[in-house]
Amino acid sequence: MKFFLGITTKPVNIREDEDNLGLTTWTSKFGPWKLIYFEAYLSLEDAVRREQQLKHHSKGFQELKRRLEKEHHLNIKTVY
Repeated sequence: MKFFLGITTKPVNIREDEDNLGLTTWTSKFGPWKLIYFEAYLSLEDAVRREQQLKHHSKGFQELKRRLEKEHHLNIKTVY
């Protein structure tokens, strides 16, 4: 299973559909996608800060990845 970490200003179900239909440049190369987790923020600034925290501080990302793998019985390959 592939793991994508990113932000969107669209409803997550719309973004997931766009990714699976090949309407987005980067994610269309790696699909199909299934949304298993998301975090919502009131400001784009907070969302970008969290994305950067997860992408650049491996301890936080690894903890999230382990939790998702355990809860959903997954083996996640990172492709961000």
